[in-house]
Amino acid sequence: MQHGKGQSYNMPKDKLVWYVAYGSNLLEDRFSSYIIGGQPEGAQKIYDGCRDKTLPSRSKPKKINYEIYFAKNSSVWENGGVCFLNTNNNKSKIAYTKMYLVTRQQIEDIAKQETNSTNFINIDFEESIKKGYSIFKRPSWYGKLLFLGYNCFVPMFTLTNENNDLSFSKPSISYLLTIIEGIKQTFGIKKSEIVNYLSNKNGILGEYTVDDLNAIIDKNS
Repeated sequence: MQHGKGQSYNMPKDKLVWYVAYGSNLLEDRFSSYIIGGQPEGAQKIYDGCRDKTLPSRSKPKKINYEIYFAKNSSVWENGGVCFLNTNNNKSKIAYTKMYLVTRQQIEDIAKQETNSTNFINIDFEESIKKGYSIFKRPSWYGKLLFLGYNCFVPMFTLTNENNDLSFSKPSISYLLTIIEGIKQTFGIKKSEIVNYLSNKNGILGEYTVDDLNAIIDKNS
């Protein structure tokens, strides 16, 4: 499973890679719907799942130097904004993520579902490693594969938008709760830390106050 940087090119479809989730897929039950199919709690969509329905062999928390924001309006989440990752690495920013050990083909099938594609997606992982990213569908909400480096010699990838200048949108409470539960499950941090993390994010800033976020968590804890 361990590969040096120069050995990571021409990886076969079943080669293990890390998929890095930073939004609702922080919650494992939610992410598993992308693998095995089904309708996760709070979402208004049934997912097909992957061709290979093997659940991740490992998952672990990871903090990365990127910033999340909320944009677009998703019918899956009550027409509220959904989470994206600004693709500019920024050492002053932190994004809470969960890494799942999956195959390249599974990432392609996750991308198919994230981009509402009818055909199978073919991603150039080698291009993403060399350039730092690859865009496999344009325009698309999550048509950009971002390479995040290596963890235990295994490459890390995530999906986000091809642009960093999207108009911000207020996320629904059900979407926020899914992210909050995912953060709690992954990092086990206090409510105050979660509120501090979310309260200054674009799409939440000016839409939900610190008191609002505390009340949402308290009501649903």
